[in-house]
Amino acid sequence: MIIWEASRCLQCGLCARACYSGYLRFAQGQVLVPEGECLDCGHCLAVCPQQALSITGYDAKEIEEYDQARMSVESEKLLGAMRFKRSMRHYSSQPLERETLEKVLTAARYSPTVGNFQTMRFAVLQQQKMDFVRQAAEILYKAKQAGHPETELFKMKTLEMIYEASLRGEDRLFHGAPAVIVVMDKHLEAEPGANAYIAASRMELAAQAMGLGSCYVGLFIRAGRIQPELFQPLGAEADVKPYLALALGYPGLKYRRTVPRKPLEVQWL
Repeated sequence: MIIWEASRCLQCGLCARACYSGYLRFAQGQVLVPEGECLDCGHCLAVCPQQALSITGYDAKEIEEYDQARMSVESEKLLGAMRFKRSMRHYSSQPLERETLEKVLTAARYSPTVGNFQTMRFAVLQQQKMDFVRQAAEILYKAKQAGHPETELFKMKTLEMIYEASLRGEDRLFHGAPAVIVVMDKHLEAEPGANAYIAASRMELAAQAMGLGSCYVGLFIRAGRIQPELFQPLGAEADVKPYLALALGYPGLKYRRTVPRKPLEVQWL
């Protein structure tokens, strides 16, 4: 809910201009927001020059003034980071501190969400990771034997290797990464999985900026689609399900150059 402090207001109307939904209006010297229609996006309070607006239900201490030095990113460096990013499938034995993982998760927390619903949840696999590896590996291996469509894209040799390694206590599913972040969200009919994919891409870049390697592991999600019980310990529910798993850790392999990519196919209209 929007709180308006009339004594601070300059009556500039910037808050109404910034409200992309059109719910907030400025009329007769007052800020008007129909009850129950605010999306809590915060654009109005972010643009107000007098801090005359606030939103209930959020920690006001987290709100910061814009700092150009902190928010600007050199485009060539950012594009370079994206070009040099490789999916990491070899990790060092160095463990990941919770503080480091919390910084990565912060990138997801501040990513945009459909309708500003902010319905995502996260599960971090560390101490119990091998339990999930063993379960998922067995599910995938048996599903491949049974001809399950979720395993159609993968060779039997690959799933057998992951399964046999899990029996030896080795993690070939997440490539030995010390931590895995599973991104869950409510199912949105209009944009299924969109929030999770956007959040994960931002976590990936944040992790790279901190010297970490990462890799998306779709097989784990497929295993859970085959046998949903796999996801129950993660906090998954009927309307909340995992959409992707991001393996994280310090790189155990050094890449020395970029790789080729097919040329862009763009239609300029």
